[in-house]
Amino acid sequence: DAQSLLAALDQLKAAGNSLFVVEHEIDVIRHADWLVDVGPDAGEQGGRVLYSGPPAGLRQVEASHTRRYLFSGATRFDSRARPPSAWLRLQGVTRNNVEGLDVDFPLNVFTTVTGVSGSGKSSLASQALVELLAAHLGHETRDEQEDVDPLERSTQVPVGGRIVDGLDHVKRLVRVDQKPIGRTPRSNLATYTGLFDHVRKRFAATAAARKRRYDPGRFSFNVAKGRCETCEGEGSVFVELLFMPSVYAPCPTCHGARYNAATLQIELQGRNIAQVLGMTVEQAAAFFADDAAIARPLQVLIEVGLGYLRLGQPATELSGGEAQRIKLASELQRAQRRDTVYLLDEP
Repeated sequence: DAQSLLAALDQLKAAGNSLFVVEHEIDVIRHADWLVDVGPDAGEQGGRVLYSGPPAGLRQVEASHTRRYLFSGATRFDSRARPPSAWLRLQGVTRNNVEGLDVDFPLNVFTTVTGVSGSGKSSLASQALVELLAAHLGHETRDEQEDVDPLERSTQVPVGGRIVDGLDHVKRLVRVDQKPIGRTPRSNLATYTGLFDHVRKRFAATAAARKRRYDPGRFSFNVAKGRCETCEGEGSVFVELLFMPSVYAPCPTCHGARYNAATLQIELQGRNIAQVLGMTVEQAAAFFADDAAIARPLQVLIEVGLGYLRLGQPATELSGGEAQRIKLASELQRAQRRDTVYLLDEP
């Protein structure tokens, strides 16, 4: 697929055009005439141009992570193969260009479904397998075209086929996709993973909070009693402008803190609730190092490469890849994860 894409791009270039490609694929990076490397890290630690020039020059930029993969080779993970404990057997699977297919999926192992673009990978795994398992488990399947304009939606054809064996080994189905973890600024990393519940309880347990009879709900920006009344916990207000597009501006009362003054007077180890939400995952992990209920999910987030995100960073600011890793981290911290089928489509 990459070679076909590169050939097409070369044709566009040969015709006298300029191409700007945002890509992680190493073959595409090597094929470029000019590289612009941004970094050095992600989130607040990124945003700088580390290098701009011919690919060979990137070798001299020590701060570049791209350099390590481009010239030194990527570090490979050692993976120990293990035999399947059971098989999920599908018969007569029909969906799009997959017609009457019989296929066996091994269980309790890492399985990759691969093939060229349009070969039927997603039709088989992301659609047929998901719909058949969901029907067995009683789950509702998400509408794949929910974000598509109603006039542009295609007709949904029910999947054909059935699962004939292995269903007794599957108790849950989890799609770790790149869909947003929330559609409003009120959703964030801390609320989605559940660690914010523990943080609010710690604030409510302080002597100052108990003296004022503040419960954990007081420290939620979704509850009227603790949030800023002007922005209603949004941290920003909608400003309508004449003759110009309307914009969001920081709340003039709380200045983006989301909470009212009384709530912000309560501190935990010298920090109020807004300051804790402003911490990155790595900073919060150090701050709550002695609190296992909070430290554990934070450590998992660091392990999946999200240590740079702020706890209160709105879901609307997260990329698809970041949303996917947050979902993966949420699953990794679950106490019971056996007999679950996890599906990741091009993570």
